[in-house]
Parts: sequence; C-alpha cells; structure tokens
Amino acid sequence: MKFVQLVAAAALFCAAASAHALELKPYSAAALAQAQMAGKPVALHFRADWCPTCRAQDKLLDAMKSEPGLDLTVLAVDYDTEKELKKQFAIRSQSTLVVLRGQKETSRSINDTTAAGLRTALKTALWLVASEGGAVRGGVVLALFGLGAAIPLVAVAYASRSGFVRARDWVQARIEGVRRGFAVLLGGMGVAILSGADKWAEARVLGWLPDAWVNLTVGI
Repeated sequence: MKFVQLVAAAALFCAAASAHALELKPYSAAALAQAQMAGKPVALHFRADWCPTCRAQDKLLDAMKSEPGLDLTVLAVDYDTEKELKKQFAIRSQSTLVVLRGQKETSRSINDTTAAGLRTALKTALWLVASEGGAVRGGVVLALFGLGAAIPLVAVAYASRSGFVRARDWVQARIEGVRRGFAVLLGGMGVAILSGADKWAEARVLGWLPDAWVNLTVGI
C-alpha cells in the first residue's frame, strides 16, 4: 500500500512540475496570438536548420524542459520562410530569441549559446508578473512570498527600536555618571600609554591565555 502511495505521489509531483515547465513548439500565428491575448509568457526562437548556433540553442532549450519554474512556451520560427514575422520584430539575424509577455517584449538575445544567458532571457517574462493586466496576481504573489521574510524583519526592527529606546533612556537617566566614567576611562588609558603600563598589561593577558589563542591573535 505504501508503495502505491509513493508512486501516486511521484506521479502527482511530476504532473505538477510538467505543468510549470518549458514547452517547445513549432511557430504558428494562432499559437502566438493565443498566448499574447491571454497575456502569457512566450518566446520566439528565430532559427534555421543550417545554422550551427541555432542547433546549439535547440539543445540548450531542450535540456531546459526538465527545469521547474520555466512556465512559458518557446515557438520555433523558420528564419528562412517567416519573412513578415521577421519584419514585424525587426529580426536581422538567425539564432535570435525574442521573449514576450502579452504584447510587451521583455528581452532579446542574439547568438547566445549559454544556458545561463538563455535562461535569464526567458525568465524576464516570468518576472514581469505585474504587466499586461496582471497587477492583482503580481501583488498576491509578491505578498505571499514577501510576507514570510517581512514578519521576522519587522520583529527584529521593532525589537531593535525598543532596545535602543530602553538603552537611550538608561543612559539619559545616568548621564552624569556615564560622563564621569568615560572621563576616568580616557584618563586611565592616557596614563597607561604614557607610563608603558599598557604593554605590561598586554604581556600579562597573553601569559594567561592558552597558546592556541595567542597564535590566533598573532596570525590576525
């Protein structure tokens, strides 16, 4: 029974991951229009079979299909035949990746054959969660992810402020004693330096410390 549950859990996990994975499809005007009308992230990969850079990019994009979090579609555009689309997006070279979210271009990459570069370009459409009518969804996402970090930061800030206020009040209530204490301290330090007593005190302290600690202080 446990084995069946594990298999079912693994299947659900794989299904959830695949629902938010990179999808590679041949370009069609309908697919692009559908993605743009829905305000979804989509990328146009202008490529040609004869282009070695394009083939290298194909391999990198194919490897990214298993990466979670890349929830967008890459449409492979035939660089040689889709002349109107090239004119629309001002494409001057094959191996060009144009990343869109809805009608807005978020990034453009040319001749990039690094996984990091292509991944960064693709993710620009995912970062732009508040554009093209997605402001409410973007606010919810930012709130959910930021709330966990905000709570401890607010608590620390409040504790720091209250601690600072208490310390300030304590010092102000004893300000004369604090001033006299600093005066005595500074005077004693001056006398010790002028008389060489600071060197004697340093030697005594080093003599009391274990050798390992002394070696650490010497190496600093």
